[in-house]
Amino acid sequence: MVCINKAGAATTLAPTLVKAMEPDGYNISQISTALFSLPPQQDVNYDPSKDFTYICTTVQAGLGIVVRADSPWKSIKELAAYARANPGKVKYGTANPRGNLHFAMIDIGEREGLKWEMVPFLSGNDVVAALLGGHVQVISQGPEWIPHVESGKMRLLAVVAAKRSKRFPDVPCTLELGYDHFDGSLGIVGPAKMPRPVVDILADTFKNSLNEPALLKVLEALDGYASYRGPDEYAKFVAEAIPKYKKFIEKHGMGKK
Repeated sequence: MVCINKAGAATTLAPTLVKAMEPDGYNISQISTALFSLPPQQDVNYDPSKDFTYICTTVQAGLGIVVRADSPWKSIKELAAYARANPGKVKYGTANPRGNLHFAMIDIGEREGLKWEMVPFLSGNDVVAALLGGHVQVISQGPEWIPHVESGKMRLLAVVAAKRSKRFPDVPCTLELGYDHFDGSLGIVGPAKMPRPVVDILADTFKNSLNEPALLKVLEALDGYASYRGPDEYAKFVAEAIPKYKKFIEKHGMGKK
């Protein structure tokens, strides 16, 4: 397997290239849920409902809502109570302003009846630096915060997931707190109309890879976990995710103008 990194363009380069290739199983792409969340927000060169074969999901990295350790908030409910009593005073940072981490904060704000401001950043390390420097009061971000939580500089209030983290088992997940967790698992896709026998071979291969010690070690470092769905389950997930994201984005005024 040869991995080719196609970074930039808000993660649209790889799926744009893959959709035009032969559906023979030799050209596939790793994708995130940005594949579903971006089309309602901006013009893209693909249709997630027609242009791909959904092979399987694989893993999910640690996503969390984090504050500085010297902040007064010990839980999401305490943070929400402060933000509700002080409209506009809480700013949260994220490097995922068009995706799940921003959507999770919007959902919490809506359910808790509060107003807070999102500050976008280019990278997770920039988000972490902004929190440490006091430029934002809270961050919704990927695993860049892990060493700072473990060193005692930051406090993890919740993981953005459907289950608790193995690394931080005492911290609740957003689903158990009554919020939408916006599943952030990574998936493998290919061009549309791939033969099912080829799809099954690839899906089984990726499934087996999730037991590899080297991969499990990397996932542990990222507070991640295996999040496997086979072809049929993945296709069902996608069929539900596309209208869900579209409805959420349009409801909150983030759709294309």
